[in-house]
Amino acid sequence: MTSATRGDASSLFATPKTVAEHRADGSIVLRSPDPLRDCARCIGDWLEHFARQTPDTIFLAERDSADTPWATVTYAGALRRIRAAASWILTHGSARSVPLSFSRTTASITRCLR
Repeated sequence: MTSATRGDASSLFATPKTVAEHRADGSIVLRSPDPLRDCARCIGDWLEHFARQTPDTIFLAERDSADTPWATVTYAGALRRIRAAASWILTHGSARSVPLSFSRTTASITRCLR
């Protein structure tokens, strides 16, 4: 997992370079000449990484207004709740081969993970 110091984007982003391939059919294919760096397989890998490395660090936080306290979820707490939800989904008939998609705001995700 790559980490960068605050304000140091050079270790997070590649130097912009592109190679253009002009094809006979008029299409143009753009690609980077640089190979991809190692990266997480999926977003869930990031959550597992941070739940291991910094379990008590806040993952999500929200509040309804400036006058109310923050509701927070740590990386470890989020992973525990996500695994429980995944287990429930699989137990109640969803097949692994059927993709699931959730479209929610950060606020509603935070409420679900509490």
